[in-house]
Amino acid sequence: MATNKKLPKGIYQRSETLWLSFSYRGKRCRESLKLKATPANIKHASRKKEQIDYEIKTGQFNYASHFPESPAARIYVERQPLQRQWRS
Repeated sequence: MATNKKLPKGIYQRSETLWLSFSYRGKRCRESLKLKATPANIKHASRKKEQIDYEIKTGQFNYASHFPESPAARIYVERQPLQRQWRS
């Protein structure tokens, strides 16, 4: 279902699906929400975009937690420091 309403910044429609567009680590990222463009889904997308922007700004963003099936999630994996295992 196409909407005639202007979409919030960073949200766009491709075919009938809503997508988010944001910058992360200097790269432009675009992810599908796999949701149709309904007023409720547009509101949901807007809140999700705000949350992502806040998490990026505060250094708390985890790509895989928001988009676990995205190929980009593998690129932006946060590497955990190796823990040594001591033998006794």
